[in-house]
Amino acid sequence: MQGMSTDDVLKPQALNELGEDGAQPGGPAPVLDVQASDSHEDPPGQMLKGQKRNTTSSTSAEDVTNSLLPKLLKTTKMMLGSRSFFFSYDYDITRRFGHQGGRSSDIPLHKKVDPLFFWNRHIIRPFIDDGLHSFVLPLMQGFVGQRTFTVAAPSSQAEHNDTGNIIKLQNIEAKPKGKVASSDNHDFLLTLISRRSIRRPGLRYLRRGIDDEGDTANSVETEQILSSASWQVADKIHSFVQFRGSIPLYFSQSPYSFKPAPVLQRSPMTNHAAFKRHFTDITRRYGCIQIVVLVNKHGVEAPIGEEYQKHVEQLNEEGGISGTKLGFEWFDFHAVCRGMKFENVSLLMETLGSKLDEFGETVEVDGQVQKTQSGVLRTNCMDCLDRTNVVQSACGQRALEQQLREEGYNISLQTDRTTQWFNTLWADNGDAISKQYSSTAALKGDYTRTRKRDYRGAINDFGLTLSRYFNNIVNDYFSQAAIDYLLGNVTSQVFEEFEADMMSGDPAMSMRKVRQNAIDTSSKIVIADQSEELIGGWTLLCPHEQNSLRTLPFEEAVLLLTDAALYAVRFDWDMEKASSFERVDLRSVLGLQYGTYITSTLTATQTDEKRNVG
Repeated sequence: MQGMSTDDVLKPQALNELGEDGAQPGGPAPVLDVQASDSHEDPPGQMLKGQKRNTTSSTSAEDVTNSLLPKLLKTTKMMLGSRSFFFSYDYDITRRFGHQGGRSSDIPLHKKVDPLFFWNRHIIRPFIDDGLHSFVLPLMQGFVGQRTFTVAAPSSQAEHNDTGNIIKLQNIEAKPKGKVASSDNHDFLLTLISRRSIRRPGLRYLRRGIDDEGDTANSVETEQILSSASWQVADKIHSFVQFRGSIPLYFSQSPYSFKPAPVLQRSPMTNHAAFKRHFTDITRRYGCIQIVVLVNKHGVEAPIGEEYQKHVEQLNEEGGISGTKLGFEWFDFHAVCRGMKFENVSLLMETLGSKLDEFGETVEVDGQVQKTQSGVLRTNCMDCLDRTNVVQSACGQRALEQQLREEGYNISLQTDRTTQWFNTLWADNGDAISKQYSSTAALKGDYTRTRKRDYRGAINDFGLTLSRYFNNIVNDYFSQAAIDYLLGNVTSQVFEEFEADMMSGDPAMSMRKVRQNAIDTSSKIVIADQSEELIGGWTLLCPHEQNSLRTLPFEEAVLLLTDAALYAVRFDWDMEKASSFERVDLRSVLGLQYGTYITSTLTATQTDEKRNVG
């Protein structure tokens, strides 16, 4: 059997997981003073020095990292200068209302923030380890936007109009200077915060689906907060939370196509284990879960939607999560809204209305939690961007109308032309999340901003699609390596791998675990004699064609060694089972040939005898 060693795994390696701190609600809410982080605030060169001390895996990796350092610094500067990172000096923007900790000044802010949204934790750790807490300012990636608006009380004449008791809104910022609001008017502040998770982070086609720990790509928590414009401690504050995340299954899509078909991976059993782990985690965070799937029911997206539905049904048949079943609604966005009729999303709102009312909202009065949101809407399309933005905006609109109704104001954001600011706020949020995941603004943004869709918006979307396609195949691989490196998910060897093939792997997929599982599965199946003792197992890159020294493509096979025989196992990695094997009695082995197996001489890495890899 000929092959190149890819990994020799004898024991599974556990992965570290960051959990959520159990902060107790309480403490008054201050005026939200949030700033976007700019590259001039934190020079990337200084941060990289702190990290480099902890990421020296090998001399060769260091050399490659040093050669790519200018590109890494440039990429880091672009990331930090993208105005997608936010911080606050005296307020924890990483936690939603109802889960804020106390405002004790004795506890450093970096110890109070949610680790799930603490993006610079790894690169700033040297300061934390040295006790320099005043130099540690947590950064959150996502979006923060605020708009102040006035709700005008209805006049006695307006109460008898045919339009009913519809109260007009206006943006305070747009009012003429010197104009004093009527005493009957009420000033409100709407705050929108989106928090991007540090788990399974990265860019569009390079981070899809789920990983072994149950974390999904493009996971973002979005909170819409309604308060008085002054944000006084004694005022009533409303909070409504939504969640988006990639389809929680193992799948991939090629970046070299405009509309690539999702390719399902791993066995149903492995998928279901990660699937259950994911929903156990978000149920612990948010309570009941209502899933909204926006993928097509026909075409290339249909199989993954069907698989998603099967796992939901299987989990519910098992009793759900802690006895609570998952809600599932498959809304074929493109079919229902065909012909650019995105207003048909209202049909989905009617379907979800009772569930959203059941979940409710979080309400604080005088810093005390009066009511807590009991569940969350988990929305996704394929990218969790464009279609998801439209639906989440509609949910936010519905929540704001109900909150104002509780305050005694009956309004319609859909029909009132003075509420353009609301659409703009949500469109800015969608663009920010889209740029962080796909490097371009969101598609369908014209509808989110204007509630209208025409050919000009479709032409603009086509241009954005071309930009995404270019970034997918040109820029994203190095950017992904930089993100993983800055978060501490990989060592500097990731740049050596990038230099070798201009690509970067997915550390969260844990190929070590996959290969260990292949070894364990193969040994249980092919070693029939229980008296044979397993000495070791390895995975090797072997020619696809048997009894051939030089052929392409290569595939990974499993080699098992017992005290009596060698087993060469051809393994089906998609179904996670042995497809065929050959047993060689050790008494018939005449010799072993060991040496460098070079299949390419394009780079120094491929001819490195120590790595023994082509």
